[in-house]
Amino acid sequence: MVSQLKELIKKILGYVINYRDYQNSIVHAINELYEAKNFTILEKTIRQNYDSDGNVFPLNNQADYLRAVTMINQFQFLPYNNLTSKVTNNFLQAFRKNSAECSKFLNCISSLNRLNEWKRKLYQICTQIYEKIDLLIPVIGIEFYYNKTLAFNSDLSITTSEI
Repeated sequence: MVSQLKELIKKILGYVINYRDYQNSIVHAINELYEAKNFTILEKTIRQNYDSDGNVFPLNNQADYLRAVTMINQFQFLPYNNLTSKVTNNFLQAFRKNSAECSKFLNCISSLNRLNEWKRKLYQICTQIYEKIDLLIPVIGIEFYYNKTLAFNSDLSITTSEI
């Protein structure tokens, strides 16, 4: 159990550090290109880094660009596998089932004119986490060691007996 937790923490931290080192700057550029509506270079960047054949991201219209950028942004939270597709599909299913309510909600959010500001703040927070993740690793290690020690002290006992 403890070794499984240790491996999970190691895997997650490895993923975050790998994402920071190799993908974060590309995703940042993709977000800026999308916001600037520079679709020619955006398509080239997506093709070069994520989908050279155009099978995953067709990029035929504005909705395709939005879908691609949204999915690429999800990669920082979900590795590119079935989870990303499941999140997107669940969102689309919920939207289809409750389209009137979702449309009202989206119109309400759009009327606030803060969506782009919130997205920028979210990107800033993620960037700050990526910049500081190296400082968190020792803290996570100490916390893991401390909790493991507590588990051993409270769950296990040593008995002696004579046969």
